[in-house]
Order: sequence, then C-alpha cells, then structure tokens
Amino acid sequence: MSSEYYKKKFQDVRPDAPYEMTRWEAFCNWWTYHWVTVLVVSLIVAFFVFLAVEFFTRERPDYKIAYVGTNPLVVDVKILEPQLEELGEDLNGDGEVAVQIRTYLVDRETSHFSSEMIPFVGDVETGNSTIFILEDPDWFLENYAVTSEEDTYWWSECPALSHIDLYGDYAIALRSTEDMTDDYKIDLSLWQAMTKDAG
Repeated sequence: MSSEYYKKKFQDVRPDAPYEMTRWEAFCNWWTYHWVTVLVVSLIVAFFVFLAVEFFTRERPDYKIAYVGTNPLVVDVKILEPQLEELGEDLNGDGEVAVQIRTYLVDRETSHFSSEMIPFVGDVETGNSTIFILEDPDWFLENYAVTSEEDTYWWSECPALSHIDLYGDYAIALRSTEDMTDDYKIDLSLWQAMTKDAG
C-alpha cells in the first residue's frame, strides 16, 4: 500500500483548462475595475457638451441697455425690448435685431462695494451696457463718470420714443465713447435712432 506522501508526489498536477468567460462575465469583470474611470470621463464629456451647447445657442444681443433705478420699471422689459428693436439694426449678422435690457435696482445710500451693487458696478466698470435708462440721471452722473450731460436726454424729449410710455420721468444716457470697449464703438445706430430730433 502506497503512502499518502507518494500519492501526493505522483498525483496528476496538470492545470485545468483555462475558463472561458461569457461576454457578460467579461464585461462585469472589466466594469469592476473601471467604473470610476467611466464615471469621471462621462462627467467631463457632459461638462464640455454643456459648454458647447451654451456657447452656440446663447442669444447675443445687438444692443445692451441697463436700467438703473431704485424701483423697477412699470413697463415689463420683455415688452420694451421689442419696441426698441424696431429702431435698431442687425449688428451681429444673425438676421435678427436683439435688444437686451438689464435691470439694476440700486440703493443710493448703499456703498458701491456692497453685494447688491456688485453686478451694477461690474457693468459700469466693464462697459457692458452702452445705453442707460435712468430713474435719477443727476445721481448717476455725479457718481459714475461714464456718461455726460450732453449725451443725456429725458425720455419724453425724444420723438422716436414718444409712442413708448414708461409711466414716469426717465432719462436715457449714452456711455462716453472713450469709455466704450471696441465692440461697442462699432455702431451707435440705436442711440442715434432713439435720440433723433431730441431736445
């Protein structure tokens, strides 16, 4: 009778045939080690797709106007914008005239560096808006040297705007041309149309 030692020593030690995984098992095995990489790459791709869609579909207005006052305009800006678009020209060649009005509600007693004033001050400093609709033109001219009295008119003095009732006394002012960025020096056709025969 052979000993257990010899049985183990001379046993068949040939390896089993390699196991062939099914496609599903191979995928599950791969997924176990790579799911984090797939997730990170998917998030990066989604982010860049979002940026591309945002860039190519974002409306680029031909004219940017800022309303500055302590109270909102009575007239909805979405109603006012199309009326002003009738006076402008298509500057960016997209086939449409687009006017964008941003509303900045300011507190005249608040510091220029308060959080409520930052968007407005940023617009003033960067030259984003070329035309201002002003509730209090004297306060604006005194505090922000981006317009001049010569380029400030009362809304009611402008024949081209007489059909648009803002239900109050408002002024319009043009940003000084030396303070404009190159993009906005190109065409002042809307301002010229708004202020034609004003005075």
